[in-house]
Amino acid sequence: MAHLPPCGTGTLHITAHPADGEIAAAAWGTATEWLVHRLPTLLGADDTPDRLVLPPGTLREAQRRNPGRASEPPAWSWTP
Repeated sequence: MAHLPPCGTGTLHITAHPADGEIAAAAWGTATEWLVHRLPTLLGADDTPDRLVLPPGTLREAQRRNPGRASEPPAWSWTP
């Protein structure tokens, strides 16, 4: 995904490794540190699922069947 943060430009490539429970990220540009620092938030680390009220339908039913969030956050790795 491409971003235009306040400290310049940057591109962030995110790769999930579900079997390992890991997420890897590579960033380029003048905003590399800014992007990597915000990666956990971008991926939902600061989300509050109980405040998300979905309209009736498939997603709301999935939310009802799977309340809350994962108990263990994913491991983070960064490839400069």
